[in-house]
Amino acid sequence: MTRPSRCRTRPVRQGSSSSVASRKGDTASEDRLALLIGTGRARIMRALEMPKTTTAVAQSLGLAKSTVSQHLVVLTSAGIVWRQRLGGRVFYQLDHSGFALLEQLGD
Repeated sequence: MTRPSRCRTRPVRQGSSSSVASRKGDTASEDRLALLIGTGRARIMRALEMPKTTTAVAQSLGLAKSTVSQHLVVLTSAGIVWRQRLGGRVFYQLDHSGFALLEQLGD
């Protein structure tokens, strides 16, 4: 015997959209990459077409270095971004799969 669900669903009013993205505006609903991986990660991916440090990405996007660093850990773990240490600096750039994902969903 199954227990009744404690989750409540809200009825969707006619004329309103059930999509979160479409409620944010036309730009968000058109950005498929941001819908898939999040706005912050999508912005970072677009910034990494050329190798950059965490600091350079953060400055170019107006984000905190810690935020960019956390996103880069996830993107690197997913195999979308590669990292390379040169002396005391670490550079990040899109990997082949990152470029493919950007090509398919990023425009």
